[in-house]
Formats: sequence, C-alpha cells, structure tokens
Amino acid sequence: MSEEDAFKLLKFLMYDIGLRKQYRPDMVTLQIQMYQLSRLLHDYHRDLYNHLEEFEIGPSLYAAPWFLTMFASQFPLGFVARVFGKF
Repeated sequence: MSEEDAFKLLKFLMYDIGLRKQYRPDMVTLQIQMYQLSRLLHDYHRDLYNHLEEFEIGPSLYAAPWFLTMFASQFPLGFVARVFGKF
C-alpha cells in the first residue's frame, strides 16, 4: 500500500469509524471496547477468559495500551510522530 493510501486508511479509521472518540476525557468509548473484548473472550475463548479472571486480569490491563496507541508503541517514535502529527 502506498503512503498516501495508508494515510487515507488511517484518516478513515480515525474520523469515519470513530476511533478518535476513545481519546475523550471520560474514555467511555475505550471502556466500551474493553467490555466488548471481555465478552468476546468469554464467548469464544472461555478457558482463557477464566484463567485471566482467576488472576483478576481484565482487558484494561493488557489491551488498553494497544487500543490507545493503535499499536504505535511497536513503531519507531519518529514514524509515529510523523503519522499522528498529520492530525
């Protein structure tokens, strides 16, 4: 995918799909996403869900950083700054 297409896709995700909403001060959208992930684990991976629940490990402990950074923590800081600086 070209850089221009990748940027258009990112813009689509942020504005049209609404990923920007998860950054509001109350973080309601992020909380909803964490609940949805928890339900998916409960419904489709019950053993994993039960194991994590046994140790009181909720999705917010491991998935919130992924959702908030859109996996940006896996890329070099200069690249992330250039991409998110466009918004």
